[in-house]
Amino acid sequence: MIKIARIAVTLGLLSSLGAQAYAAGLVVNDNDLRNDLAWLSDRGVIHLSLSTWPLSQEEIARALKKAKPSYSSEQVVLARINQRLSALKADFRVTGYTSTDQPGTPQGFGQTQSADNSLGLAFNNSGEWWDVHLQGNVEGGERISNGSRFNANGAYGAVKFWNQWLS
Repeated sequence: MIKIARIAVTLGLLSSLGAQAYAAGLVVNDNDLRNDLAWLSDRGVIHLSLSTWPLSQEEIARALKKAKPSYSSEQVVLARINQRLSALKADFRVTGYTSTDQPGTPQGFGQTQSADNSLGLAFNNSGEWWDVHLQGNVEGGERISNGSRFNANGAYGAVKFWNQWLS
């Protein structure tokens, strides 16, 4: 536990030293974001490959910058995508999940809940060539038991190497 705290403090200090003028990184699986991006891509408003996730935030931003919306509905979806990206890449995020029903198998895209109830706290920070997402969760009613109600599911670190994100 002390080792994890030391790592978190070190990463926090390193991230505070880095410039936030250019925040980039990876965008994790998100069903709402994927549906909106696919809707725009199907209509030819944006050109973006959605076959491999997580996506690069740079590629999404590049596609949105070149977007050519023809209708107000497309402009609304573009605004919703920008809002969702801001929420997903926020510096601090609190998430909660509860369910009274067992999900079907297999689960859908971006549905990674492994417990009936969960509460998560996440810290994001990124730069031009790195991205860190520290996340801790407490779960109740685990569907996949691992001996602890606490986990770091959803946490990742990534670096950009030769224009490719490695996580």
